[in-house]
Amino acid sequence: MTDNDVTGTDVTSTDVTDNDVRDTDATDTDLRAAIDIGTNSMHLVVARTHADGGFDVLTTEKEMVRLGSGGGEMKQLAPDAIERGISALERMKQVASSFGAVDLVAVATSAVREATNKDVFLDRAREEVG
Repeated sequence: MTDNDVTGTDVTSTDVTDNDVRDTDATDTDLRAAIDIGTNSMHLVVARTHADGGFDVLTTEKEMVRLGSGGGEMKQLAPDAIERGISALERMKQVASSFGAVDLVAVATSAVREATNKDVFLDRAREEVG
């Protein structure tokens, strides 16, 4: 499914069809989620891991955030790009949390890591999203 929300970002999600996927009563599973913060898009994967080392992907999401949309050599994240990024992180955290208590990790690629104002984005992400 693809939607345009009020911020104009494209959102794509894929859910598994198993009706029991949100049942977290199983004792040999854990919920894990990862967010890949890229230059142009963010990707979320939520999975249930099993004691035997296997896992089931419960959902995936992709959102175009264009963190690297600033001109020049992208030395700074533009204020509107930071806003799009924080909003996307909040939505992805909500999606991951909808499956229950989940271990969530986010990793940023070079657009954030190399930006001179990366601390603005990272501090807001920690304070506003957690």
